[in-house]
This record gives sequence, C-alpha cells and structure tokens, in this order.
Amino acid sequence: MARLIQQINLYQPRFRREAKAFSLNTLLLILGLAVLVMAGIYGFGQWQLSELQRQMAALNGQHVELQKRVAQMRQLLPEPSVNQEFEQELARLQIERSSGYALLNMLEGRMTGNGQGFSGYFVGLARQSEPGIWLEAVDLNAAGNYFALKGKVINPELLPQFLQKLEQEPAFENKAFRVVRMLREDPAVDQVSFDLKTETVKQE
Repeated sequence: MARLIQQINLYQPRFRREAKAFSLNTLLLILGLAVLVMAGIYGFGQWQLSELQRQMAALNGQHVELQKRVAQMRQLLPEPSVNQEFEQELARLQIERSSGYALLNMLEGRMTGNGQGFSGYFVGLARQSEPGIWLEAVDLNAAGNYFALKGKVINPELLPQFLQKLEQEPAFENKAFRVVRMLREDPAVDQVSFDLKTETVKQE
C-alpha cells in the first residue's frame, strides 16, 4: 500500500507572524497623553509667570507709595535736609524693580523660545528671591552646564544664604559656582556688586 506524503510550505503568508500595528484608538490615546503633559508643563510655567507678575505689581505699588512719602517729606523738611532712610529705601526699590523687570522679561523670552529647557532656572530664581539681593543679568547656554548671575547685594553675608536656598531647587542641584567675584564700587554706597559663574568660559 502506497504511503501518501504531503509537503507543507511554511513560508506561505498564512504561516507568517505579522507585526501588529497600533490601532487608531491607541494612537489617539498616546497623542492625547502627550498633549496633556505638554499642557501641564505650559500651565505650570504660566502660573509661575503670573506669580512673578503679581509680585512685580506689588513692588510697583510700594515704589509709588514710597515716592509719595518722599515727596511729602521734601515739602515738610527744609532744604537740603531729606530723610536719608527714605532716599536709600527708594534707591533700593528702584534697583529691585529694575531687576524684577529684567528677570520677568528673560522668563517670558525663555518660555517662548525654550520654556521646558530654561524655565526651571528662572522659576527657581523667582521662588528663592531674597530681600536685599537684586539680579541684573542671568546668562546660560543651551546645554545647561554654564550659568552666570550678576547683581547687587546690600550685605555680602546674604549671598551665601541665597545660594544655599537655590540649591534646594531641582534646576540648581549639583550646580557649583566656581567663579565668584564681589566688588564694592562706591564706598559711600552700602551695596556690593557680585558676579557668579559655574565655568570660566561660556561654551555654546
């Protein structure tokens, strides 16, 4: 009795394991999650920006009120006697307001250009602002390994306290300022300029 032999071609399409493509619902779900994450990051940045704007509005109100008080004192006191305490406070608020506007403009620009990459630094600076310290310039590169701060402080002892507070911010973890310069430009003015850098030379 003859034996029947049947050959099976395992390379036929029905025996191949076909890769399963993502379904439309899965793709929509992934896209929706990505949009939610991006919206959350943007919303957090906007909240921090509005908080800084609120602080700036309060600072402007203090500045206007102090100007009125100085004007009233000038009318009451004979020339050239002017309350030196008010004059110093007015000068301090003017510097602080200018520093706040500079920080606000930089924050708005960074959020527009590359908010996810840079907003952490500016949010940390805004959150850990210290009375008596005014920032005049902030500089950093795209890689994030170079960071520089310039500003003024009424008491040099406030600067180490400010840096310790910055270390509590996630963006400033493991950031060490290797270049520290402090200079009293005018001995008659109770202010010290400072220049802090993580690296000597900025690399783009």
